[in-house]
Amino acid sequence: MARKNFKFKPDKFNKQQTNKFQQTGKKENFDKFITHSEEKPANAPYNFVPLNKSVVESDPIPLHDTYFSDRFTGYFDCEMETITPIYIGGSLKEDGKIRIPGSSLRGMVRNLLEIVSWSNFGFFEDKNLYYRSFADVSSLRDEYKERINPEGNKSAEPDYKMKAGYLVRKGFEYFIYPAKKFEKKSRPEAISLVSRSGHKYSEFNYYKLNDGSCIVVSGSMPRKKDWIISPIDKNPENIIQIPEKDIKSYKLDENRADKVRGKDVPNLINLLDKDQEIPCFFIRWTDKNGDERISFGHTGLFRIAYEKSIGEHIPSTHENNRMDFAHAIFGTSESEDKFLFLFNWENIPGSDDDKLKRFLKNNCGINWVEDSKIHKSNENEIIISKDNNLVKIKIDGNEKKAILEINNIKSYELKIKNERLDIFRYPFAGRIFFEDANLSDLNTNPLLEEKIPKILLGPKPTTFQHYLVQDSTNKKKLKHYNSETDIRGNKFYWHKSGNNWEKKDQNEFNEKIETKIKPVKKNIVFNFLIRFENFTKNELGALLFVLNLPEGCAYKIGMGKPIGLGTIKIRSKLIISDRQKRYSDLFNDHEWTLAQNEVKSDKINEFISTFENHIINNMSVDDRLKASSLWETHRLKQLKLLLNIEIGKELEKSDKISYMDLKEFRQRNVLPEPENV
Repeated sequence: MARKNFKFKPDKFNKQQTNKFQQTGKKENFDKFITHSEEKPANAPYNFVPLNKSVVESDPIPLHDTYFSDRFTGYFDCEMETITPIYIGGSLKEDGKIRIPGSSLRGMVRNLLEIVSWSNFGFFEDKNLYYRSFADVSSLRDEYKERINPEGNKSAEPDYKMKAGYLVRKGFEYFIYPAKKFEKKSRPEAISLVSRSGHKYSEFNYYKLNDGSCIVVSGSMPRKKDWIISPIDKNPENIIQIPEKDIKSYKLDENRADKVRGKDVPNLINLLDKDQEIPCFFIRWTDKNGDERISFGHTGLFRIAYEKSIGEHIPSTHENNRMDFAHAIFGTSESEDKFLFLFNWENIPGSDDDKLKRFLKNNCGINWVEDSKIHKSNENEIIISKDNNLVKIKIDGNEKKAILEINNIKSYELKIKNERLDIFRYPFAGRIFFEDANLSDLNTNPLLEEKIPKILLGPKPTTFQHYLVQDSTNKKKLKHYNSETDIRGNKFYWHKSGNNWEKKDQNEFNEKIETKIKPVKKNIVFNFLIRFENFTKNELGALLFVLNLPEGCAYKIGMGKPIGLGTIKIRSKLIISDRQKRYSDLFNDHEWTLAQNEVKSDKINEFISTFENHIINNMSVDDRLKASSLWETHRLKQLKLLLNIEIGKELEKSDKISYMDLKEFRQRNVLPEPENV
């Protein structure tokens, strides 16, 4: 509709919008407001803390098994109180006592520390999500038709882009033998063919006919047709190998039909345990690296993979090789090699010199390296030297690892990957340790009566209008996983009252989709310790920042967060150990000298201020804007809203943070930022 046909109606706007439009009179403001007035924002029990546009590097990582006098070692003595009921699977010890696993506490704290320290976006599974879209209100419908082309031309035989074939397994690898042709059959024709071959027709099945061809049967819909695929042709020249990443993505597809609709829907990978050749349909595509990829499924109109993976929607800022605070404190694992790439052997000396020097300075504490000289004494040894200081990196005989020596003392083992000799740092352990949280009062019964909770069938990451950054509410302009856009950020659940988590009818129990739980009551107290080693002032400040939330804010832990479970508060005391005094004075008044001192509030505030200033001064201008403290930045304003208990309760009362019904959900309304909910 042209703009001249619009009529401004103040009752369609809220008061603030109306005043602003009347004051400015700008047409672009009118367009913006008319769009917002026509689009109802989405509801969800969760929201996102936006991604940081910059990443702040960590302090140098110390050598392990050594205590440093200019660093801090000690522990936090913590008290945890449940504000709502909480539920954590496996919270019972072997002796029947209730405890909160240290791993749950660790994950909760790490997630917050990652955000407030401007670290790289944390753990995510870099896989290709899947979709199938016939009647979507967004452009995804057109995208699906373009890739599958179910309508094709207007001739009697549609010009499909997908192909048919037979899935086979050889050892641990999977292949497809392409079929010469396939066609559709009406359901009566298909039933007749199956009956003549001696089988009983049923949905979501396939049947090998007497001539070697296969009938593939889908679900029941009006005017539904089935598919017939020509006999298998095992010409080795035509066989197509399925990449391992596509097999993995198929297995991980949470919305795959057999996971959603039950055992009657085929899982093609599992069917190979019973049959050597499984009829299937597939399409081929090329990813960003130029590698050929394959999506496959049961019928011609199957779920296909987005061409872009989740990882391709993480900004490049978060893919650099700089070590951040979250990884420096909590350590790394084998799955995080992308964070640990150091340099390519062939590019030293050369284009990767700065990368190597930065690693030596920031992670090994070698401050003299900036003005040092780098050369190779031979093909298998790099030398970095200045004055009387020397660093050597040697490749071992089988080219699987390299040894880094500082002044002729072995310091690190570096990992070598692929024939290009890319050098990675081996995963390393963290310097923080979480003990289990145990009941403060062992004589109390902390558990509620066993109940059936509400079913949690919320949206998944495939809900791109929630999980991806959108710059328009126009349904046809929504960004999906094949679009150029970023993920929204770190997901958090709003706090709720915790009074509405139970299913209304407790007498009806469906064991296939429901479970019974005994949550911990509210107002139950637990105690636990967080131990740390060799923390810098910044690192200790980061942990203190996370453990001292603003007034009215609380943490979320465990399962059942969408229905209001999991709100907790933590109070902590910081104890610092004086390692030098502990070992210089073995006894004190005939007792072991522990040399441990509780840190007072003024010193705690000093640690927090030091950390805040470091992050503020090292983030980008776009991240900082006019903020003078971390909680004033746009990102942490959104986090503070999500952590605020009373704000969550008010939103719960007004029904703004519940899941939408299916009809509303299909409208693909965009989820606003926390401050606009």
